Amino acid sequence: MKKILFPLIALGLFLSTLTFTAVTPSPAVARYDVYVGTYTRTEGHVDGKADGIYRMQIDEATGQIKKHELVAELVNPSFLEKVGNNLYAVSELAQAGEKTGYVHAYAIRGKKLKSLGKLPTNGRAPCHVSLDRTGQLVFVANYLDGVAMVYRRDASGQLSVSDQVTIPHAVNQPDRQPWLHSVNVSPDNQLVAIADKGLDKVWLFQLDVATGRLRPHAQAFIALPAGSGPRHATWSEDGQFLYVINELSNTVSVVHNRENKEFRVLQDISTLPEDFDGASYCADLHLSPSGRYLYGSNRGHNSIVQYRVNPISGGLTTVGWTSTKGDYPRNFGLDPHGRVLYAANQNTGNIAVYEIDETSGVPGKLLQEYQIPTPVCLEF
Repeated sequence: MKKILFPLIALGLFLSTLTFTAVTPSPAVARYDVYVGTYTRTEGHVDGKADGIYRMQIDEATGQIKKHELVAELVNPSFLEKVGNNLYAVSELAQAGEKTGYVHAYAIRGKKLKSLGKLPTNGRAPCHVSLDRTGQLVFVANYLDGVAMVYRRDASGQLSVSDQVTIPHAVNQPDRQPWLHSVNVSPDNQLVAIADKGLDKVWLFQLDVATGRLRPHAQAFIALPAGSGPRHATWSEDGQFLYVINELSNTVSVVHNRENKEFRVLQDISTLPEDFDGASYCADLHLSPSGRYLYGSNRGHNSIVQYRVNPISGGLTTVGWTSTKGDYPRNFGLDPHGRVLYAANQNTGNIAVYEIDETSGVPGKLLQEYQIPTPVCLEF
């Protein structure tokens, strides 16, 4: 008995000297999805090489793109808008025999998109889709034919037509026609601004959410200098200022909104350096989440211009320019925190990822260059 007991005691003493460490599972890497709109075929202005809508995974900690996959085959989904578990995409059609484009509705089901159907946009080359502030209404701007559409969303995300606005050609100028490029709803959800590149105007409407209809504002439009070509616009958080990027004049216009009654241009500022004399065309613009900085893209100069925003006057001061590391940045986006900028280069099929300096607002540190075919819209 003693011979058996001694080894057991010795084993117990040995085991008591050991230290056991519990194995803790590695924390999951936080990632989120960004949807990429593209061109899929050759048009007059682009040689599309994509297959439809892509979903990218982004590492939230580093800001880097980890991978992408095709989630919907669609012709020319050149602009996207996400709300809740729905994604909306225009199909930009304007070739011979194509009498209208379409807006497509999708339900987001995990990593996949489920089609909820499509509706005609009643105009050719739809190039922009957006939402009202409640998420009940969807707006589409057709680049050709002067038509802007309003659709109502139901609980599942399906759309039905709610209203249509048609902008007439210029009076006594038959060669000038409306080229609608974006629809932008004010923060109080009462006003709609439609940028018209063809007629150098931003058309103003009052929005009735209950009926889903638009009514012309008492000031029918904001007139911009001839040849400006207003393209995209964004409102300040308080709605006092509307910033409009002008594709043809390479400028940003600062518009003051006086109590939703009167709109006046306060400033036109160049998007390009003084010593640049090449061809360039503005495209997209975004305010930082803080509202302290405004960014715009230059196609040709191939850069992102940065401005500092005066919190009182709304005026802009140029900070500098950052290369997009590619050709023709039609669209770009900021991560939800405003810490990373993603510039989508249409012609070179790459996205440049920059860390934004919190103090200066400058996207200075290049984090990544990511290849993806013909990216023209990034929807976070």
